[in-house]
Amino acid sequence: MKKIFLFSLLFSLNAVAAVYGTDNRQLLSPSHSHYTLSRSVAVLVPNNFIEDSKTVPGTKDLVTFPLTETQYLCPSERFASQPSFHVSCTGFLIAPDLLMTAGHCAVTFDEVRDEANSYCTDFSWYFDFEADSQGRIKTTGIPSENIYACEKIIHAAHTSIPVSPTVIDFKDDFAIIKLKKIVKDRIPFKLTNARPLPGDKVTILGHPLGAPKTISTGHILSNEATYDRSNVHSFQGNSGSPMLNSKGEVFGILVRGYPPSLIEKPGQQCNVVNRCNVAGTSCTEPDPDGQRIGEHSMPISLINKLKELGLVN
Repeated sequence: MKKIFLFSLLFSLNAVAAVYGTDNRQLLSPSHSHYTLSRSVAVLVPNNFIEDSKTVPGTKDLVTFPLTETQYLCPSERFASQPSFHVSCTGFLIAPDLLMTAGHCAVTFDEVRDEANSYCTDFSWYFDFEADSQGRIKTTGIPSENIYACEKIIHAAHTSIPVSPTVIDFKDDFAIIKLKKIVKDRIPFKLTNARPLPGDKVTILGHPLGAPKTISTGHILSNEATYDRSNVHSFQGNSGSPMLNSKGEVFGILVRGYPPSLIEKPGQQCNVVNRCNVAGTSCTEPDPDGQRIGEHSMPISLINKLKELGLVN
């Protein structure tokens, strides 16, 4: 388990922020208008949390724990009883056997190319960690063929540089992963180089806190040189989530956010969601290092490897 806690530490350094204004998070289920798109979104699962089923031969069980345990979430918080993984990221299909996620979900720092490192060999991807039409989350009796192993990391980069405790030179944070088999019956996302402008509505699909798939909407707060800042509701585990424009195209990858997403409830030994105003100018608890509030997504237009692969113009 030591390796799992190490990954947890590394992922926490890229924790994404909080809830802005009204909490519009929704579980993604077959009745949702974005469900078809969301079927191509996957959660990263540590392989030692995938076990042979004890009840259904030839299938797998996922070892999960409620968010009250993995994140010490207060029982009064939304989704607190949902199953979750201690360590996770989100990824999404960009081709039948290619998946994209955040760079820090595939390399500790710097870059790797055409390599099967421990981020590849120690984890798998699962696309159906979501609610069914009755709101139930299936974690047992999973067909083995529905869990996808990483063959290699085609290109991953995590190169942001802390200049000081309050200044970071934000650079690349993306990964393109080749899976060992083609993902059938799911449609890869359409990518776009066009960046939405401040005020434009945007949507995020992903696995906040390693929990089942959710959707959140918000709008762009600002366009920065190497990232777009928005007020979608996101948390640890959302790293690697696709950011969609109004056409359902992916314009960016969620990579980080400020301030901390969970804060300790005064007088109690549990956490509550850190809440910010819609403009991202104030929060219940500000960022301890004074970073600018908001969710950061790396624009697709800055990832040259996608152009080399012919996946974007």
